[in-house]
Amino acid sequence: MTGKIVFDRSISISGNVDPSTFTGLFNRFMQKLPANNGDAFLKSVNYNQFRDFISLCSNFGTIKDFLSKFSGEAKNDLFVLYTSNLEQEQDDLSSIILIAESVSNINDDQLLTVLQANIKKEYERVKADSNQIGISIYGVLSSVISGNARTENTWYKKISQQFKILPVASLSSSQLFNNGKNCVEQMYFYNDDDGRSSYINFINTYKNQPAWNVEDRNSYVRISSRQGMNVEILANKPEFEENGTNAIDAYFKEKNLSPTVIVHRGHSFHTESTLEKVPSSAKLIFVGSCGGFYKLSIALENAPEAHIISTKQIGTKTVNDVMIYALNENIRTGKDIVWNDFWEKMRDKLGGNQYFGDYIPPNKNLGAIFIRAYYKILGV
Repeated sequence: MTGKIVFDRSISISGNVDPSTFTGLFNRFMQKLPANNGDAFLKSVNYNQFRDFISLCSNFGTIKDFLSKFSGEAKNDLFVLYTSNLEQEQDDLSSIILIAESVSNINDDQLLTVLQANIKKEYERVKADSNQIGISIYGVLSSVISGNARTENTWYKKISQQFKILPVASLSSSQLFNNGKNCVEQMYFYNDDDGRSSYINFINTYKNQPAWNVEDRNSYVRISSRQGMNVEILANKPEFEENGTNAIDAYFKEKNLSPTVIVHRGHSFHTESTLEKVPSSAKLIFVGSCGGFYKLSIALENAPEAHIISTKQIGTKTVNDVMIYALNENIRTGKDIVWNDFWEKMRDKLGGNQYFGDYIPPNKNLGAIFIRAYYKILGV
């Protein structure tokens, strides 16, 4: 290897993963990578961020192309390394979540057999060491992939019963209302072209709606329900990123309110800023930016019980506004949200939108389900 090919930090999970950016980088990378030299390349960069890279390849549909650069034996060795010593990644759960998602997406029987055999081996290693973090990580991971087991079926069935993964089928209305009185939603906008455009679309969605009142408060807007249950939506204006958010926080403090719904709007590079602000009171989080799925662990550290809607690739206002309005109408009318039913209604409305398929409902959000189970086992 010449050493000229390097992993760009923009593909890191801790960075800003944009689907088009990743695909462009990957294509240029593949053009420079000689045949059957993938393992030599990884060694030349000391396996820097290799797990995140493999996970992204799997989840963006490029893993087959990348693995074409490996011999059969090197490919097997790579996936053993990929799923080994995951307890050392406990401070970066996003990487482990991506591994869970990646393993779930792989349909190569030989690779699955290698992966699943090693995951079992690693579980037994950490169990012998009484490493509770490792037991939790490998136990939940085994439970997640148990339905697709290609080897050790009896063992995987037993583990899945021990580390039960409970999908979030529905969100009750009562969880969204503070003391049964009001539901408070906070929406974050950012001062760029996308944020400004999304904000205009958002306001126009509620204008002239008889069930909703729009009130301008200088640096932010307050939208409240006129009919049905008491719902308040507070959103900073894009040009007042900091001042608007501070004013909303002051309003919450004055009224002793806590938001149970958090919505992120705008480009992916602002996603972390929003998710870092998610309060423990949040029960529903909507991440409308591109690739928001890959940063969910940030929010779930603060609100592990939250139901999350996110995108794996492209997020767009043409989906966001329709879906958010439908959610708020559901909340306003006091109905429990049954995710399968809600998603079917959204499919009827948005199925023709090419980006609707990128959105992941809470009951299918493997990352959120993984973290929720992991924290529950650890008693966090």
